[in-house]
Amino acid sequence: MLQAISLNKAGRNITSDEIHWKKLFRTSEDSLTSTIFGLLLYLPNELFWDILLKSCYGNDIPNYSYRITDYSFWPRWDPLNTRNTNLVEPDLFIKTLDFDIIIEVKRYDQGLQDAEQWISEYKAYLNEFGDFNRDVYLIAVGGINDDKTETIILNEAPYLDKKIKVIKCRWSRLLKTVKDFHYKFDKNQLMLSAHSSVFNILNDLLLGFRIHGFYTGEWFEKTDFGELSGIRDESIHLLEYFNIKNDLLQ
Repeated sequence: MLQAISLNKAGRNITSDEIHWKKLFRTSEDSLTSTIFGLLLYLPNELFWDILLKSCYGNDIPNYSYRITDYSFWPRWDPLNTRNTNLVEPDLFIKTLDFDIIIEVKRYDQGLQDAEQWISEYKAYLNEFGDFNRDVYLIAVGGINDDKTETIILNEAPYLDKKIKVIKCRWSRLLKTVKDFHYKFDKNQLMLSAHSSVFNILNDLLLGFRIHGFYTGEWFEKTDFGELSGIRDESIHLLEYFNIKNDLLQ
């Protein structure tokens, strides 16, 4: 589908009125969310987390087991005690063995995130799952005014003193991380012959960003690949399997 949209093939032969999907997708928050995070979730587990966490500002998620057990886009949660009346709908919810992540997305990188919305989503999460002792984090992607992690503390029953960290990320930073990994995988031809599926997903991620109006041209001469030296042990094992550990970490 991404290829059809990119080449202006989508929308033909559906109705008599041609739909310009490229224009529709360019400004759509929901299609950006589902395209980028849907593709990221197809990556090997270790690579998914390395890309996501290296794209976030700070280092506020502890080193738990990162195995994803479930995820859902736009879950519908109980709005009890929130400002919403019908439901609360975060953009993405990820469950792992040890903690949960709520992801709230804004289409553009500046200024649309809302602390009251974060509070509503956290309350709705507690309404839905009722486990007040399980760790949960909220990642705000896009729409941020600064890169500092915030802590929200609820001060009313039944959520008294419950707290959640809000970790921030910009789309531009996520794109840069994807490009860094794409570049290094692209340099290693051994990987391309044996495990092209990972490289194909990275290709589609760049295409997905491009369709949504992001510049994905070459800026590698300005990129500090030393930043990738902090990747976790699990990803190093993955990269060894691809025979590119030495290339990536040099």
